[in-house]
Amino acid sequence: MDTYRRLDDLPPIADSVLTVGTFDGLHQGHLAVIGSLVKRSRSRAVPGVVITFDPHPQHVMAPPGTPRLELIATLDRKLTLLEKAGVDLTLVLKFDMEFSRITAGEFLENIIVERFRPSHIIVGYDHHFGNQRQGDARFLREHARTYNYEVDVVQAVGDSGVTVSSANIRRLLREGRCAEAEQLLGWPYEIPGKITPGTGRGRELDYPTANLTPEEPTQLIPKAGVYVIS
Repeated sequence: MDTYRRLDDLPPIADSVLTVGTFDGLHQGHLAVIGSLVKRSRSRAVPGVVITFDPHPQHVMAPPGTPRLELIATLDRKLTLLEKAGVDLTLVLKFDMEFSRITAGEFLENIIVERFRPSHIIVGYDHHFGNQRQGDARFLREHARTYNYEVDVVQAVGDSGVTVSSANIRRLLREGRCAEAEQLLGWPYEIPGKITPGTGRGRELDYPTANLTPEEPTQLIPKAGVYVIS
């Protein structure tokens, strides 16, 4: 998978199948979108493209004093999962206040269409983009004829009656229900970080333990408890 962080670095692209989103956690619902994208792009023999953002838009747009949103996955983890899923190209756009003022129409015309010329755009049922979240599946369909693309909408994914969503995954992790969270994620939850010296409690108990300083300060830490890790 090729990864780009600047529009000016992109190669010329004459056709593509594309999706766009923050993909917080890249859970089973997101992976359904990605799976549809990969299948469609391979059937057409064109690049499967993902546009995503860093930092998380809520880290930029949240009012002062608001607790920062806890992330489910680091950007590196997200990129690894996208590559594993078969995505050909990912564009990571820097999200800041200036970027947040881009309208849905400007984003569609100047970035999606001008840079990627998609024949298909695939989004989730609840996807929004652009200033004030004005862009959604309906917006994309309204402009499909103008820009000569088709729109596919992937509906909600459920597991044992629970809708797969980042909010539900966060809730389960905060409650210490990691196995259930991982069912919704579709991959083992992980916290990349560095092992740091502790107080030696594990040695006293004759039981191996590790003190971990997370690589991403805003990553969600599950409820305090004892967990088996690998």
